[in-house]
Amino acid sequence: MFAALTYLWNRRSQPIHELHSGESVRDATVEAPSRSKSSPRDIPNPVSTKGKEREHRWYEDEHGSERRAARAWNVMRKKRLHRFLVEILEKRTDEEILKGLGKCFAEQFVDLLISGLREGLISSPELERRAMRCLLCFTLDHGILPLSLWTPGVTTERFPRYGGGFADVYRGYLAGCPVAVKRLRLFTCDSQERKDKRERMLMREAVIWRTLNHRNILPLMGVFDEPESSRFLMISPWMENGNIVDLVASLNPRRRVIDSMLHGVASGLAYLHSRGLVHGDIRGANILVDSTLHACLTDFGLSRVADMTQTHSGTGSVRWMAPELHYPSAFGKEEPAKTQATDVFAYALLCVEVYSGQVPFYRLTDGAAILAIIRGERPVRPEDEDRPMSDNVWQRVTSYWEHQPENRPSIQLALTWDELEEPCTSQINASPPSSSSDSPTVHCYPDLAWDLEL
Repeated sequence: MFAALTYLWNRRSQPIHELHSGESVRDATVEAPSRSKSSPRDIPNPVSTKGKEREHRWYEDEHGSERRAARAWNVMRKKRLHRFLVEILEKRTDEEILKGLGKCFAEQFVDLLISGLREGLISSPELERRAMRCLLCFTLDHGILPLSLWTPGVTTERFPRYGGGFADVYRGYLAGCPVAVKRLRLFTCDSQERKDKRERMLMREAVIWRTLNHRNILPLMGVFDEPESSRFLMISPWMENGNIVDLVASLNPRRRVIDSMLHGVASGLAYLHSRGLVHGDIRGANILVDSTLHACLTDFGLSRVADMTQTHSGTGSVRWMAPELHYPSAFGKEEPAKTQATDVFAYALLCVEVYSGQVPFYRLTDGAAILAIIRGERPVRPEDEDRPMSDNVWQRVTSYWEHQPENRPSIQLALTWDELEEPCTSQINASPPSSSSDSPTVHCYPDLAWDLEL
């Protein structure tokens, strides 16, 4: 089985004419599509029977047939690869897989696991959890990192463009395209053991992030080593439009556009929850907007890494935290734990933040805001004459921030808003755009090839 998987992997990008040689490795090979000149698809068009035109028609039909055959062969080969992946996960332990493949091919196997998870080819929830456990075991316990995760050739500006409580964001360039480079802050007061643990957690979150594939989740393009500090930095697409709150304040879009972007946030969050994952830091600053006004969740999982930093006190995100995170003993818990219910609570406050343009409880200090949340107080309904929050949306928001976690509905409920539709740039407020250079511009970026090619 391992030999068959190795054979298929090594030939994943081999030209089709080189595969059409009758080779066989146990039962793993799939017969490559053959082409003969007697094939009906290769017969020249009888309508064209003169000179160069006839020759041109033959050329087009011949090469078109080869392309179709190549695509069919690639699909067959890819399905066979993932079929063997499923068989291995079902029948072998992690140690048996590592021993059977060896460290060299284990790196390629990790890439195959990521590809299967990203593309949804591992459909069973139990098998998906098994694949994730195997992936994290190889990555964290054995130090086998996915080859597709490393992205060399990134250059960054000298100074950061943005800074948060635990990371700085630099504008960088990869193959001439702008990218965002996130650099986690290190503090001299931390012990080496604590730094190593934080780096390990950061790699764990990067590997999980790499397996995600959804329109409303900012993709992780890769990581790369920082020569000066031997740390790796995380790379994602650069979003010129910035975060959702700044965009709404600058462009003043219609209510339908705002609801559509919030719907996108709910869609991305529902995808995370369907994978058994929790975002942990839903707020306006972590929702970026692309060139087509689709909202994308970012900073997935990094809040757990930030919690390990001694000087990080959570300032900046406490206003979006559910009461059970501030006062766990009142809810029968010994320690605060971020859950899908706390994500739903934060999503409700995000909706108010986007509509009002202000952080929740903006008139209060952080400490006073925490006490207000624990007492059951909530922000007032946004009252903007230009884009008032609809009764339907407000009703859903008030259900999301219920005090008891078990009373909060699933985030899937947000996907049923009647007002929502796909965003488009034509729905931006028809008022003439300002000539100020502070207004964000909408750019179209070329797709970057960060997906694993099999």
